[in-house]
Amino acid sequence: VEQERSRLSREIHDSIMVQFSVVKMNLSVYTGSGPQDITPQKLIPIIKQLDEATDSLRRTAHNLMPDRLIEDGLVEAVFYFCSNLQRSVPVSINFQPIGTMPELPLSFELSVYRIIQELMQNVIKHALATEVIVQLSCGHDLLSITIEDNGKGIQPGYEQRGLGLKSIEARVHEFDGRFTIDSSPGVGTTAHLEFHVDTVKALPAADTARQFV
Repeated sequence: VEQERSRLSREIHDSIMVQFSVVKMNLSVYTGSGPQDITPQKLIPIIKQLDEATDSLRRTAHNLMPDRLIEDGLVEAVFYFCSNLQRSVPVSINFQPIGTMPELPLSFELSVYRIIQELMQNVIKHALATEVIVQLSCGHDLLSITIEDNGKGIQPGYEQRGLGLKSIEARVHEFDGRFTIDSSPGVGTTAHLEFHVDTVKALPAADTARQFV
């Protein structure tokens, strides 16, 4: 949680605040100027800067709580995420939803969504994969998530040095889930998570699940 707060603070300070400061500086030039000095041609670049700052703010808000997750649930949110990612990376992403997703606490769905984001980020940055399968399956009280790539695999011991795995393990532990990684150099990597639906619904972490809405 503290790492996420620090990341968000840096993003706001280093990006959004700078963008709005530039807009303020450019507008301050016209302080005391008459209407005849403020022409549309002079305002166009400032409006563009405001648009860019607004887009940055919108992306930050979306990262805090994706609208798609609130409105349409986990399956649609993951599908939307994979579709958007597919358009920006040279990797084939195959999303496979299986079964019917029950109504789950929003706090849990957000954690699963963040886990999938983190695992996909690892694939894109480190795996050198050309194909990824993202499978979201639910049946018989068991929700499972599998992310499988055909990349270079993880070198023995490397998983201990980062890749965001400790953060993922903490999220999984919060909901009493199970997280495993199967990988060999040159073969690819399969990350698998399992959660029992009844257990997730009963955990104290789910009590305030709708506080984000």
